[in-house]
Amino acid sequence: MVHQMKLKKSPFEKIQKGEKTIEIRLYDEKRQKVKVGDRIEFSDMEDPDRKLLTEVTALHRFPDFTEMFRTLPGEAMGFEAGEIPDPKIMEDYYSVEEQAKYGALGIEIAIVNTPCRCHWCNLKNPKYIAYHDEEWGIPNFEEQYLYEMLILESFQAGLSWECVLNKREAFREAFDGFDIYKVASYDESKQKELAENKGIIRNKLKIAAAVKNSKVFMAISREFGSFYEYLRTFTKDQTIYEIGKTANVLSDSLSKDLRKRGMTFVGSVIIYSYLQAIGVICSHDRDCFLYRGEHT
Repeated sequence: MVHQMKLKKSPFEKIQKGEKTIEIRLYDEKRQKVKVGDRIEFSDMEDPDRKLLTEVTALHRFPDFTEMFRTLPGEAMGFEAGEIPDPKIMEDYYSVEEQAKYGALGIEIAIVNTPCRCHWCNLKNPKYIAYHDEEWGIPNFEEQYLYEMLILESFQAGLSWECVLNKREAFREAFDGFDIYKVASYDESKQKELAENKGIIRNKLKIAAAVKNSKVFMAISREFGSFYEYLRTFTKDQTIYEIGKTANVLSDSLSKDLRKRGMTFVGSVIIYSYLQAIGVICSHDRDCFLYRGEHT
């Protein structure tokens, strides 16, 4: 049996990303019909055409939401990790009388036909899934984004991108929201402080490179009007669709010029990864649902 349920955008997307695995509902007559093995088709209330098919894997019945919130993991229900929600929030959806009459139901679900993603995407890491689905390979040439990604990519050298991605928010906080003017002015004292920050990658050479690269980035932007205009002299406004590579002629030439201008930790492999991140190169695997072919 397939049940229909509507969700607001935020919980809908949490289920889609695997961040929410338990849907909480009143155990009324309608929900009493739900059985393990049934399917639930969720729809986004803001965009009804967005639908998500799931399968019920377990049911958890409680006399009230207070007991439910004490028992089930908050993160699985879509709350913050370790958070014990206030049961009063459910009064926005169900009256006190309804809750007392029916009790609460936790519907454990699993997505059906999860789309196939690139082999490198760790499906147990919601941040990686979101990055793969919503950022990687999608053209974004805003100056701030181009700068932030260049700095983050330079820290990837010798490490995995997942490692950098997991520390992205810590990097943003440590680097003043990637304010290029502030980063370019970091002195030895500030760099030493960053090297002691356990939330980021504490490589002194990479930290020093971030400061130097920021200065070069600004110089390029002044010379060409923006960093994007500089990139266009290499990309010729083309998007490259190719897979199975870690460098190409474009990344070689761009890397060479950036190093000539004074940047470091911008070898061809790093620059290729950068071009993939900002959407100049699209490299989704052939069996990935975002695969767009191999051509220029």
